[in-house]
Amino acid sequence: MKTTKKLAIFIAFIALTLTSCSKDDDASITFQEENPLIGYLTNGGINGAVIDVVDGTTSEVGNEFTPLVKGKIKAFVVALPQSNSNLRVTLWDATTNTVIRTELLNVTTAATITTKNIEPIELQKDKKYAITMNSDDWYYRDKSDGSPITYPITSGNIRFDSFGFTPTPGLIYPTDFSNDYYNGNLSFIFQQTE
Repeated sequence: MKTTKKLAIFIAFIALTLTSCSKDDDASITFQEENPLIGYLTNGGINGAVIDVVDGTTSEVGNEFTPLVKGKIKAFVVALPQSNSNLRVTLWDATTNTVIRTELLNVTTAATITTKNIEPIELQKDKKYAITMNSDDWYYRDKSDGSPITYPITSGNIRFDSFGFTPTPGLIYPTDFSNDYYNGNLSFIFQQTE
């Protein structure tokens, strides 16, 4: 009889524990960080020869993108064919063309990946953003068969909607868009939050 009573108390405790779990318990879930650039290039078929552009026209270049889940950007990531101690990288609200955050990156060595950890920036699911850099150096890429790049391109939890640029040293939202090529090697570290 005592064993049955102890078993009943134990089962009631387990049931109470299981039913008291709430959505707050899900906060302990840690999602994997992702850099969507490789998936963008691969899934978009952007597989032509990589051409180093050094000392070209200074431009604000980058991608419009949409997170498919709520998350945050934790770092900006870039590679250039030439060093740049003052590379400006900007995250934009693509709906209003307004700046959310601008950071300066010190690219000390050409042809290497530079990552700058930043104070996390919360991104909303299904909201359109853009990431750009202002540089006269970048990597030019296109499709090896010469066909247009078809947008959107999905890479993990990020959907790339377009590639754009503005030929200016000023902080101006891209005004020209192309599906013939991609200039960059600009990306970010994204982490889903729910």
